[in-house]
Amino acid sequence: RLLRFMLATEPPTVAANADAPPADGQWHHVAVTLDRGKLATLHVDGEPRDSVDISKHKGALKNVMTVGGPYSHFSGCMDTLQVYQGALTPPQVRTICQGQRR
Repeated sequence: RLLRFMLATEPPTVAANADAPPADGQWHHVAVTLDRGKLATLHVDGEPRDSVDISKHKGALKNVMTVGGPYSHFSGCMDTLQVYQGALTPPQVRTICQGQRR
């Protein structure tokens, strides 16, 4: 099982990947931070798992955001989806994760 974030508005497609959390009946926190022109980072349970360089990706972010996508469908439950203006730092992601687990 794999979690993947893809930026695929036009070639080159870039992706950050992480092993999916165990199917242990518990909620898990998944976050993606996108610092335009630098890195996209995939976080699982408050910890960065993979980063991908997006500095050479010239695609426009004008398309809709898709959860699941046409190739690798999301299978599971989602409780909350939040979108922030600007990239969060790893400590901010960790704080949000810890706050949602209480």
